[in-house]
Amino acid sequence: MTFGKPFKKGITARRREAKNRRLKRDERVNKAKVRARDGGGRGHQAELYGRCRFPLCGCFMKNLFVEVSHQEHKGMGGDPTGERSTPDKMMCLCNWRHKEARFSIDNGNLRWVPLTDQGANGPVAWEVKLPSGWAEFAREIDVQVLDEIAPRWQVVLAELDTY
Repeated sequence: MTFGKPFKKGITARRREAKNRRLKRDERVNKAKVRARDGGGRGHQAELYGRCRFPLCGCFMKNLFVEVSHQEHKGMGGDPTGERSTPDKMMCLCNWRHKEARFSIDNGNLRWVPLTDQGANGPVAWEVKLPSGWAEFAREIDVQVLDEIAPRWQVVLAELDTY
């Protein structure tokens, strides 16, 4: 039984699909760049999967999954411009720091702030949300290279590091 000719998509639908494919491809390429940048020099696996940039994170010892996190969430329906999916606005974080921990990016009480106009391609500062506002507890002097952490914040980091 036939129902006539197969449905053909219009030019607008084909253009939209082509644009979406391009944006997804560009995001995959940029995520690969982020994983290579955040690899931390730990060999082939680090370049493929990246390394969590959270200060003193022990996730690699616990084999936690590392994913690429956007500084600005793409939101429902994605980001039609693709501007949130550039390497300077993304970094590798373990799933724990990204989504699951009491203090995590997705919970809105942990964030990273770029220290240069290079964004995440350069050093960042890490802040935690306290009742009094945001407080910096660690900073990098280069990608994956921490500056000295004050003793009082080392205690906070140890508390944040409970899985």
